[in-house]
Amino acid sequence: MGPPRSGTTLVKRVLETHSGICGLEGETWFFLRNNYADFRHQSIPDEVMEKLVEESRSIAGLFDRVAESVREKGCERVLEKTARHALRMRFIADRFPRSTLIFVVRDPRDCVRSAREHPIIWTNYPDDDRLGGYMEVWRKSVQEYLQCCKRQSVILVQYEDFCRNPGERLRVVMDRIDVKFEKQQLKPARYRDTSSADVRPHKRLREPISPKSVGRWREKLAKDTVARIETTLTKEMERMGYSTTLV
Repeated sequence: MGPPRSGTTLVKRVLETHSGICGLEGETWFFLRNNYADFRHQSIPDEVMEKLVEESRSIAGLFDRVAESVREKGCERVLEKTARHALRMRFIADRFPRSTLIFVVRDPRDCVRSAREHPIIWTNYPDDDRLGGYMEVWRKSVQEYLQCCKRQSVILVQYEDFCRNPGERLRVVMDRIDVKFEKQQLKPARYRDTSSADVRPHKRLREPISPKSVGRWREKLAKDTVARIETTLTKEMERMGYSTTLV
Protein backbone atom coordinates (compact mmCIF):
# COMPACT_ATOMS: atom_id res chain seq x y z
CA MET A 1 0.00 0.00 0.00
CA GLY A 2 1.02 3.61 -0.41
CA PRO A 3 0.12 6.85 -2.17
CA PRO A 4 -0.83 6.16 -5.82
CA ARG A 5 2.11 6.27 -8.27
CA SER A 6 4.58 5.47 -5.49
CA GLY A 7 5.77 2.17 -6.96
CA THR A 8 3.42 -0.26 -5.21
CA THR A 9 2.95 -2.27 -8.42
CA LEU A 10 6.69 -2.69 -8.91
CA VAL A 11 7.24 -3.82 -5.33
CA LYS A 12 4.30 -6.20 -5.59
CA ARG A 13 5.65 -7.77 -8.77
CA VAL A 14 9.15 -8.47 -7.45
CA LEU A 15 7.61 -10.02 -4.34
CA GLU A 16 5.07 -12.22 -6.07
CA THR A 17 7.62 -13.70 -8.49
CA HIS A 18 8.88 -15.64 -5.46
CA SER A 19 7.99 -19.32 -5.67
CA GLY A 20 6.32 -19.23 -2.25
CA ILE A 21 4.22 -16.08 -2.66
CA CYS A 22 0.81 -15.89 -4.34
CA GLY A 23 -0.32 -12.44 -5.40
CA LEU A 24 -3.90 -11.42 -6.04
CA GLU A 25 -4.19 -9.96 -9.53
CA GLY A 26 -5.04 -6.28 -9.77
CA GLU A 27 -6.34 -4.17 -6.89
CA THR A 28 -9.24 -5.47 -4.78
CA TRP A 29 -10.07 -2.20 -2.93
CA PHE A 30 -11.23 -4.67 -0.27
CA PHE A 31 -10.96 -2.40 2.77
CA LEU A 32 -12.51 0.57 0.99
CA ARG A 33 -15.81 -1.09 0.11
CA ASN A 34 -19.24 -0.34 1.55
CA ASN A 35 -20.83 -3.58 0.38
CA TYR A 36 -19.22 -7.02 0.44
CA ALA A 37 -22.23 -9.09 -0.62
CA ASP A 38 -21.22 -8.91 -4.27
CA PHE A 39 -17.44 -9.04 -3.76
CA ARG A 40 -15.78 -11.21 -6.42
CA HIS A 41 -12.20 -11.74 -7.56
CA GLN A 42 -10.76 -13.42 -10.62
CA SER A 43 -8.42 -15.55 -8.48
CA ILE A 44 -11.39 -17.38 -6.96
CA PRO A 45 -14.37 -18.96 -8.79
CA ASP A 46 -17.59 -17.01 -8.30
CA GLU A 47 -19.40 -19.90 -6.65
CA VAL A 48 -16.57 -20.34 -4.14
CA MET A 49 -16.46 -16.63 -3.39
CA GLU A 50 -20.21 -16.50 -2.89
CA LYS A 51 -19.90 -19.25 -0.28
CA LEU A 52 -17.02 -17.44 1.46
CA VAL A 53 -19.13 -14.28 1.69
CA GLU A 54 -22.07 -16.20 3.15
CA GLU A 55 -19.89 -17.91 5.77
CA SER A 56 -18.14 -14.74 6.94
CA ARG A 57 -19.35 -12.63 9.86
CA SER A 58 -16.86 -9.77 9.54
CA ILE A 59 -14.62 -8.01 7.04
CA ALA A 60 -11.55 -9.55 8.65
CA GLY A 61 -13.14 -12.99 8.56
CA LEU A 62 -13.94 -12.70 4.86
CA PHE A 63 -10.44 -11.53 3.99
CA ASP A 64 -8.94 -14.43 5.97
CA ARG A 65 -11.11 -16.86 4.02
CA VAL A 66 -10.12 -15.28 0.71
CA ALA A 67 -6.42 -15.48 1.63
CA GLU A 68 -6.73 -19.09 2.77
CA SER A 69 -8.49 -20.03 -0.46
CA VAL A 70 -5.62 -18.54 -2.46
CA ARG A 71 -3.00 -20.09 -0.18
CA GLU A 72 -4.40 -23.54 -0.90
CA LYS A 73 -2.69 -23.26 -4.28
CA GLY A 74 0.50 -24.13 -2.42
CA CYS A 75 2.14 -20.87 -1.43
CA GLU A 76 3.58 -19.74 1.90
CA ARG A 77 2.30 -16.16 1.76
CA VAL A 78 -0.60 -14.34 0.11
CA LEU A 79 0.06 -10.86 -1.22
CA GLU A 80 -2.62 -8.23 -1.83
CA LYS A 81 -1.88 -4.79 -3.27
CA THR A 82 -4.27 -1.87 -3.31
CA ALA A 83 -2.42 1.43 -3.13
CA ARG A 84 -5.20 3.31 -1.36
CA HIS A 85 -5.43 0.74 1.40
CA ALA A 86 -2.86 3.06 2.97
CA LEU A 87 -5.85 5.21 3.92
CA ARG A 88 -7.04 2.34 6.18
CA MET A 89 -3.63 1.30 7.48
CA ARG A 90 -4.44 1.50 11.19
CA PHE A 91 -7.68 -0.42 10.68
CA ILE A 92 -5.86 -3.19 8.78
CA ALA A 93 -2.95 -3.32 11.23
CA ASP A 94 -5.33 -3.67 14.18
CA ARG A 95 -7.32 -6.50 12.63
CA PHE A 96 -4.41 -8.43 11.09
CA PRO A 97 -1.60 -8.23 13.68
CA ARG A 98 0.13 -11.31 12.24
CA SER A 99 0.26 -9.89 8.73
CA THR A 100 2.98 -7.64 7.33
CA LEU A 101 2.02 -4.25 5.93
CA ILE A 102 4.45 -2.83 3.36
CA PHE A 103 4.13 0.92 2.91
CA VAL A 104 5.70 2.23 -0.30
CA VAL A 105 6.34 5.97 -0.46
CA ARG A 106 7.76 8.27 -3.12
CA ASP A 107 8.58 11.96 -3.39
CA PRO A 108 5.14 13.57 -3.92
CA ARG A 109 6.55 15.79 -6.66
CA ASP A 110 7.48 12.72 -8.70
CA CYS A 111 4.15 11.13 -7.83
CA VAL A 112 2.28 14.14 -9.20
CA ARG A 113 4.50 14.24 -12.28
CA SER A 114 3.85 10.55 -12.91
CA ALA A 115 0.10 10.78 -12.33
CA ARG A 116 -0.23 13.76 -14.66
CA GLU A 117 1.51 11.86 -17.44
CA HIS A 118 -1.31 9.29 -17.43
CA PRO A 119 -4.68 11.00 -18.10
CA ILE A 120 -6.79 8.04 -16.99
CA ILE A 121 -5.09 8.06 -13.57
CA TRP A 122 -5.24 11.84 -13.25
CA THR A 123 -9.03 11.76 -13.74
CA ASN A 124 -9.35 9.90 -10.42
CA TYR A 125 -9.12 13.28 -8.71
CA PRO A 126 -11.64 16.19 -8.57
CA ASP A 127 -12.21 17.96 -11.88
CA ASP A 128 -11.82 21.40 -10.33
CA ASP A 129 -8.54 20.65 -8.52
CA ARG A 130 -6.81 17.40 -9.42
CA LEU A 131 -3.54 18.47 -7.83
CA GLY A 132 -5.27 19.27 -4.56
CA GLY A 133 -7.11 15.95 -4.66
CA TYR A 134 -3.91 13.98 -5.19
CA MET A 135 -2.02 15.85 -2.46
CA GLU A 136 -4.78 15.08 0.03
CA VAL A 137 -4.49 11.34 -0.69
CA TRP A 138 -0.67 11.49 -0.38
CA ARG A 139 -0.88 13.38 2.91
CA LYS A 140 -3.52 11.15 4.49
CA SER A 141 -1.62 8.03 3.41
CA VAL A 142 1.59 9.28 5.02
CA GLN A 143 -0.26 10.34 8.16
CA GLU A 144 -1.70 6.83 8.48
CA TYR A 145 1.78 5.35 8.10
CA LEU A 146 3.21 7.67 10.75
CA GLN A 147 0.54 6.44 13.17
CA CYS A 148 1.62 2.83 12.55
CA CYS A 149 5.34 3.08 11.78
CA LYS A 150 6.57 1.81 15.14
CA ARG A 151 4.67 -1.47 14.83
CA GLN A 152 6.81 -4.50 14.12
CA SER A 153 4.37 -5.56 11.40
CA VAL A 154 4.96 -2.43 9.30
CA ILE A 155 7.76 -2.09 6.74
CA LEU A 156 8.70 1.11 4.93
CA VAL A 157 9.97 0.95 1.36
CA GLN A 158 11.09 4.24 -0.17
CA TYR A 159 10.78 4.10 -3.92
CA GLU A 160 14.01 6.01 -4.48
CA ASP A 161 16.05 3.64 -2.30
CA PHE A 162 14.41 0.61 -3.88
CA CYS A 163 15.27 1.80 -7.40
CA ARG A 164 18.89 2.56 -6.48
CA ASN A 165 19.50 -0.63 -4.49
CA PRO A 166 16.79 -3.15 -5.44
CA GLY A 167 18.70 -6.21 -4.29
CA GLU A 168 19.60 -4.77 -0.91
CA ARG A 169 16.15 -3.33 -0.22
CA LEU A 170 14.33 -6.45 -1.39
CA ARG A 171 16.45 -8.66 0.87
CA VAL A 172 15.49 -6.48 3.85
CA VAL A 173 11.80 -6.97 3.06
CA MET A 174 12.23 -10.73 2.53
CA ASP A 175 14.04 -11.05 5.87
CA ARG A 176 11.24 -9.18 7.62
CA ILE A 177 8.57 -11.50 6.23
CA ASP A 178 10.80 -14.52 6.96
CA VAL A 179 10.91 -15.80 3.38
CA LYS A 180 14.19 -16.60 1.64
CA PHE A 181 15.19 -14.25 -1.18
CA GLU A 182 15.31 -15.76 -4.68
CA LYS A 183 17.50 -14.27 -7.43
CA GLN A 184 14.69 -14.65 -9.97
CA GLN A 185 12.73 -11.93 -8.19
CA LEU A 186 14.90 -9.22 -9.74
CA LYS A 187 14.90 -10.58 -13.28
CA PRO A 188 12.80 -8.37 -15.61
CA ALA A 189 11.69 -11.45 -17.53
CA ARG A 190 9.95 -12.62 -14.37
CA TYR A 191 8.41 -9.49 -12.87
CA ARG A 192 7.23 -8.17 -16.24
CA ASP A 193 5.29 -11.40 -16.86
CA THR A 194 1.94 -9.85 -15.95
CA SER A 195 -0.89 -8.09 -17.74
CA SER A 196 0.04 -4.94 -15.81
CA ALA A 197 3.22 -4.60 -17.89
CA ASP A 198 1.08 -4.07 -20.98
CA VAL A 199 -0.67 -1.06 -19.45
CA ARG A 200 1.01 2.28 -20.20
CA PRO A 201 1.14 3.48 -16.55
CA HIS A 202 3.17 0.38 -15.67
CA LYS A 203 5.40 0.20 -18.75
CA ARG A 204 8.55 0.31 -16.62
CA LEU A 205 7.82 -3.23 -15.50
CA ARG A 206 9.33 -4.20 -18.85
CA GLU A 207 12.69 -2.68 -17.86
CA PRO A 208 15.42 -3.45 -15.33
CA ILE A 209 14.86 -1.58 -12.06
CA SER A 210 16.77 1.71 -12.09
CA PRO A 211 16.55 5.24 -10.62
CA LYS A 212 16.14 6.93 -14.01
CA SER A 213 12.72 8.36 -13.09
CA VAL A 214 13.85 9.67 -9.70
CA GLY A 215 13.75 13.46 -9.59
CA ARG A 216 12.20 13.93 -13.03
CA TRP A 217 9.81 16.42 -11.48
CA ARG A 218 12.59 18.98 -11.78
CA GLU A 219 12.24 18.85 -15.58
CA LYS A 220 8.50 18.28 -15.83
CA LEU A 221 6.74 20.39 -13.18
CA ALA A 222 6.20 24.13 -13.32
CA LYS A 223 7.65 26.18 -10.46
CA ASP A 224 4.23 27.19 -9.17
CA THR A 225 3.16 23.53 -9.04
CA VAL A 226 6.30 22.57 -7.12
CA ALA A 227 5.77 25.49 -4.74
CA ARG A 228 2.20 24.46 -4.04
CA ILE A 229 3.15 20.82 -3.39
CA GLU A 230 5.97 21.79 -1.06
CA THR A 231 3.90 24.40 0.80
CA THR A 232 0.98 22.00 1.28
CA LEU A 233 3.00 18.90 2.19
CA THR A 234 6.05 20.39 3.95
CA LYS A 235 5.47 18.63 7.26
CA GLU A 236 4.82 15.17 5.80
CA MET A 237 7.66 15.49 3.28
CA GLU A 238 10.13 16.31 6.03
CA ARG A 239 8.92 13.39 8.14
CA MET A 240 9.51 11.06 5.19
CA GLY A 241 12.96 12.50 4.43
CA TYR A 242 12.15 14.57 1.35
CA SER A 243 13.79 18.00 1.28
CA THR A 244 12.04 20.98 -0.27
CA THR A 245 13.23 23.88 -2.39
CA LEU A 246 11.46 26.39 -0.15
CA VAL A 247 13.69 29.02 1.40
